[in-house]
Amino acid sequence: MFADFKWVARAYSEFANAPRGYLNRWGNSIFFGEPSNVYWDPGFIRQVFTDPISRTLPKGNKCVIGDFGAGDGHVSEIVGSQMKQLYDCHISPIGIDRYDEDLWREKPKPIIKTVQGDLKDLPFALDSFHAGILSFVLFFIGEKEQRLVLEQIHNVMKDNAVLVVLNYGAFSEDKTAKAYNKLLSGYVAAADRRSIDEVVAENRYTSCEKLGVMAREAHFGVLSMTDLTNAAFGYTSPEIYGRAARFKDDQLAILEKLYKECKQEGIIPFERDSLRAIRPMYTCVLQKKPSP
Repeated sequence: MFADFKWVARAYSEFANAPRGYLNRWGNSIFFGEPSNVYWDPGFIRQVFTDPISRTLPKGNKCVIGDFGAGDGHVSEIVGSQMKQLYDCHISPIGIDRYDEDLWREKPKPIIKTVQGDLKDLPFALDSFHAGILSFVLFFIGEKEQRLVLEQIHNVMKDNAVLVVLNYGAFSEDKTAKAYNKLLSGYVAAADRRSIDEVVAENRYTSCEKLGVMAREAHFGVLSMTDLTNAAFGYTSPEIYGRAARFKDDQLAILEKLYKECKQEGIIPFERDSLRAIRPMYTCVLQKKPSP
């Protein structure tokens, strides 16, 4: 359970042993006892993406991987490099995203072929991809559209192809999941200047259990579901969000008020003397079932 306050005791230990201020930064974590960043650390990416994908791809052959919601393509770039070096498998990564100049200021990696497109209406033929990556994407859209995205990805993947999903959210669908959805949705509400209740109703931060249900409805098989919260141990806080998004004072005030309310509820583990809450995260490995 997330409300195990032994995590808070561990938090102080990990925080004390991490580089100064390290865990106050966006995406930084302690991954199996070592400083890591869940967005670009090669060791983290290998365990979450490269190793599960490698088990289903033919060695020595050129395979096409879809990086759905790729951003600058750093994840698929690292996966491609690791697949070639470790498994003798040559990857051709395709990054699919909106690539709106206002959203993506960093130029995609040269190794990545980029395609501008909407994940809810993918511009690819059936059976186009040998594997897929969906890294920290689903919380940008609401639950109803998450179902559609999974259906679209299923359509463009080959039989037996694996899709690895990495997502923020609680592992089990219980009151803790609802509390985390409220807490994490506060960032979206503050950034977009929207009502927190409106964002919470969209249920962007789907639990791992709920994602498994949606994946099966989209005709995926679920190979594994793993809670990474205790493995990639990090924090979420108004301070961290404020630095990353450069919030104005009124936006930060909205977020701080929400965090204080959530801390008072006592469902989510917070550090005793701060508004830092343990950050929930999980991964699902899905596989497209062969057509009957």
